[in-house]
Amino acid sequence: LVATALNRISANEEFVEFLSQEGMEFSTVTKQKTAIYLIIPDENTSSHFVASLFISQLYEVMIQVAQKSNKCALDVRMNFIIDEFANLPKLEGIETMITASRSRNIRFTLIAQGLTQLKQKYDETANTLCGNCNNWIYLYSKDYELLKTISNLCGQVIYDNKTTMPLLSEFDLQ
Repeated sequence: LVATALNRISANEEFVEFLSQEGMEFSTVTKQKTAIYLIIPDENTSSHFVASLFISQLYEVMIQVAQKSNKCALDVRMNFIIDEFANLPKLEGIETMITASRSRNIRFTLIAQGLTQLKQKYDETANTLCGNCNNWIYLYSKDYELLKTISNLCGQVIYDNKTTMPLLSEFDLQ
């Protein structure tokens, strides 16, 4: 298993060059505004586990730095913006990471194409994960489960004759 992963990594010259660098001191990221971009090919999943590992390791360091601070929070807010979130390998404990990060000045923005995709990856913890995300931004989707959930979250209109209709139906959202 390890040999297979290493073979996939060693086949990508840019990736080998990146990993051969001296390293990155994660704790310095907390001292000033910094942007780190991890651009990984979506058609080649061999490097996706490194992105998940990078996110997990950076988060761990951010929490340690925050806990050492007088106010138990980072001085400079850390934003994790994770596009194609459900296409990365499963981030173990992400629902706890999101909850614990709020008070430490760390924010997660998870971008997924639909609830079905998220539930396939995160099984029973997908509902907890969604529940821990306070703000949902909907752009467009054909995922019926997502459309139905958003419609329900928007509420209903109650008319004088006591009939109800969704404020935004699944059809309207499409």
